[in-house]
Amino acid sequence: MPSWMRSPELLALQHNLVFPESATASPVTLRRAYRCRRFSVDLSEMRSLRLFFANPACTCGQLVVASRESQYKILHFHHGGLDRLAAILHQWHQLLYPRLNIDTEETLPYRHY
Repeated sequence: MPSWMRSPELLALQHNLVFPESATASPVTLRRAYRCRRFSVDLSEMRSLRLFFANPACTCGQLVVASRESQYKILHFHHGGLDRLAAILHQWHQLLYPRLNIDTEETLPYRHY
């Protein structure tokens, strides 16, 4: 298969990493114009959320959502915005676990919620 036909969605499908309700249930063999899609998930039902930062400013990178069935959704932030999402997830985590005060997370290239 030519490399231009490979996509993260196709890789996830080949390795059984897609969510059951995912819009990527069938492989896409034609390159299509970019269009925005909506993704929603119940955070209380997820096994883990991880942010992986790609730059020192922590604005670009990936959000990896893992379900309890070990299915993953990877959201890429190429043009910024990951820092805002990290702040929201940090506040959410602090509300759930107010007694845990972990300052070492700020220096890591990733964060786990």
